Amino acid sequence: DTNVDDVCKLLRSTGYLRSPTMVKRPVKYPEDYFGRIAIPKHFIDMVIGRLRSDDIYNQISSYPNPTHRSTALATQAAMLYVILFFSPNTLNSKQAQMREIVDKHFPDNWVISMYMGITVNLCEAWEPYKAARTALNNTLDPDNIQSLAISQVSKVAMLQKQVLGYLKEGTLLEDYLLDNVQKLLNCLRECNVTIRWIMMHTATTADYDRKSKLLRDQVTSAVQNVKDGYHPRQLFELLLNTAQLEFILSQMFKRLLAKKQEKWEMLKKEGTERMVELGEVFSGTKPLTRVEKNEHLQEWFTEMSSQINSLSYVDSTTAGRKISQLVQALEEVQEFHQLESNLQVKQFLADTRLYLHQMLRTINIKEEVLITLQFVADLSYAWKLIDSYTAYMQEGIKKNAHLVIKLRATFLKMASALDLPLVRISEAKSRDLGSVSAYYSRELVAYVRKVMQIIPETMFTVLHRIIEMQTNHIKEVPTRLDKDKMKEFAQLDERFEVARLTHSISVFTEGILMMKTTLVGVIKVLITGCVRTCVCGCVRACVCVARHYRVVIYYATVLCSG
Repeated sequence: DTNVDDVCKLLRSTGYLRSPTMVKRPVKYPEDYFGRIAIPKHFIDMVIGRLRSDDIYNQISSYPNPTHRSTALATQAAMLYVILFFSPNTLNSKQAQMREIVDKHFPDNWVISMYMGITVNLCEAWEPYKAARTALNNTLDPDNIQSLAISQVSKVAMLQKQVLGYLKEGTLLEDYLLDNVQKLLNCLRECNVTIRWIMMHTATTADYDRKSKLLRDQVTSAVQNVKDGYHPRQLFELLLNTAQLEFILSQMFKRLLAKKQEKWEMLKKEGTERMVELGEVFSGTKPLTRVEKNEHLQEWFTEMSSQINSLSYVDSTTAGRKISQLVQALEEVQEFHQLESNLQVKQFLADTRLYLHQMLRTINIKEEVLITLQFVADLSYAWKLIDSYTAYMQEGIKKNAHLVIKLRATFLKMASALDLPLVRISEAKSRDLGSVSAYYSRELVAYVRKVMQIIPETMFTVLHRIIEMQTNHIKEVPTRLDKDKMKEFAQLDERFEVARLTHSISVFTEGILMMKTTLVGVIKVLITGCVRTCVCGCVRACVCVARHYRVVIYYATVLCSG
């Protein structure tokens, strides 16, 4: 026996292709399609129960803020959305279960990313199902929509200011990073949650039917009521700056992790040596001004040196608690034994406490921070939506050349979305891993080239402006010049404009050189090569235009003379 008939039955066309021209779904689609192969009902109920009640991907720990719960459970919610179609009875009649599902997964969102940027509007998808439609009523209440839209959009300016403060040169130093790692992660969580909500709920890709368009219009109109106003360009700039901050934090943490053990051993050695030297001082064998022999302190400092030397960063919790106790003990011995009168002893104690504090910072350098950062920075939901922001991206580059420097971080953030389609293929050790990786990587490379096209175009426009000003506006300074005409030939405004334009070209160059070679998925992209290709295209276009005008002028001259 063969399974040809079953395969044909499973893959037979349903006749429905979702598009702007085919908005209305066939009756009982997609539940009839999913019902072609019978799956035990109790198994479906168990899967729905687990997805409904548990955090199966352990994402809640990456989003401790309760207001971010729907984002933390977004991947699980997308799976639950699909599985529910295998149980149409739940969608139609189990109001209690659907209310629980909506309250947990969709209290503040109705547009979800099902897979790699394929978005679904629940208002449209659940319209035929009574229990699901009723459960969504609170989420789709006009007052709730307006409140959510204003709340999310009003955060953009505040978060932009906060991120730019962190990106300010001289702020993100190692000590600052180790002291404020949770504060930085909270900022990135807030940025990514805000970007996700606005990008998905203002997109036009999921509003094929009238109700979806109406909901998007409600969000758009509510956004206009924000005090400082809102433009999609602001969201794009926040995305750029957020990606840059994530990139810097990721690189800094990787460096800190690489030298964690070396730094730990160095600090432990310095602290141990300080305690050994103090033990020798109080033993009377090492002379120090006005320090009397004290066998009790000698034994105590010797014991402290052995305690510090026994510290291990493998068990961070135990080591952290022990370091805190050692710091407290050093503070108490300085106070109770009146060691403050001797400046050298006091300095030794202060140095040792400083080393212990630095060891406490070092022990908090954990790989879990990088894992959390990877989860928080996920951009797979925007795989298709990001294309609608390309125009704003190119417009922003034209107006502010410094944005080019942040493009590499944005491309790398987009490349992280490739993890989603590859994770299960990799776990299954499938031979398709290479081909799937190459497909998505090529898609992303094509988008990178599309964005980078604006850089040579803008550079040629700036160069044309410089040439035009130097040729037609800036006067040539003669060899000898009367002082009365110096102001006339100075032309400070024109020369400042030329300097500004020249600087913008240098910024473009800096940004391109900073990107150099960027790994996009499994494809190593030579950014300078992409730009060189675009430059060649611009040169060809300029040559064609010049030859065209030359031919036109020639024939015009011939016709006039004839």
